[in-house]
Amino acid sequence: MPRTKRTRALDADPEKVWALAADPAKLPRWWPEVDRVDRPDGNSFTKWVVSPRGRAVAMTFSLADLEEGRHVRWVQQLEGTPFARSLRSGAEEVTVEEAGAGSKIELVIERRMKGTARLGGLLISRGQRRELDEALDRLEARLSG
Repeated sequence: MPRTKRTRALDADPEKVWALAADPAKLPRWWPEVDRVDRPDGNSFTKWVVSPRGRAVAMTFSLADLEEGRHVRWVQQLEGTPFARSLRSGAEEVTVEEAGAGSKIELVIERRMKGTARLGGLLISRGQRRELDEALDRLEARLSG
């Protein structure tokens, strides 16, 4: 199961980091490829990601775990979506902790593949690492700017 984790120390107050990183409505400000977010309620959201071919792709997530101010885990809803063909499950997590005068943030993408898609695990992990590194770069820039 490709589970990719990236951690970074940030020169920003943990509350400020949490307010930006844990709010799905703010994803278009810093998460790569996210065009917009629809949030019908506080327990789910749909992020619209622009594919390499320029098409908008919807990914819907539901809240699975929340430790306010510290950790949130969102689970991807797959039933009835194109992702259901190749994914058994998907999740994304944000964890923020105090670290000295700043904070430490950890981002996780987890995709459990099914069928022949499992053979692409290394490629998927590599892509997820790039996505998380870019997300952290953009988050850091947003917080320092």
